[in-house]
Amino acid sequence: MTKPLLLVLFLIISGCGVQVPVSPSSTFSLSPEEEKRLSESSDTDMNAAFKLYQFNSFVRQDVEQSTKYLRQAAKLGHGVSQFNLGSELMESTNESLRTEGRMCLQRAADTGDKKAIEVLKQFHTSPR
Repeated sequence: MTKPLLLVLFLIISGCGVQVPVSPSSTFSLSPEEEKRLSESSDTDMNAAFKLYQFNSFVRQDVEQSTKYLRQAAKLGHGVSQFNLGSELMESTNESLRTEGRMCLQRAADTGDKKAIEVLKQFHTSPR
């Protein structure tokens, strides 16, 4: 093959470095059937609860429902949910919520989550 042809093939395969913006609503959107199925299994399936958290957070922008599913996913052991919930609760001025946040972060850290470990280290060196 000639060099120009290789260059053209490379540009076609690589997409020429063009980034196509993706909307969170298209990334996290669920059909009514998917939402129903996930909702039915969210009490025992951490991934279902996490998907419903994303859907309610980014598509519906329903704080109450997104928090409900984030808490459920964290309770079931979903590491990203534990970190997200813990980080969110650590911002509270309510000490009981901050304590819950530290517990969530500790559970995430116990699974090896490096971000959670770092946040907990920072908290121990400069607690509120």
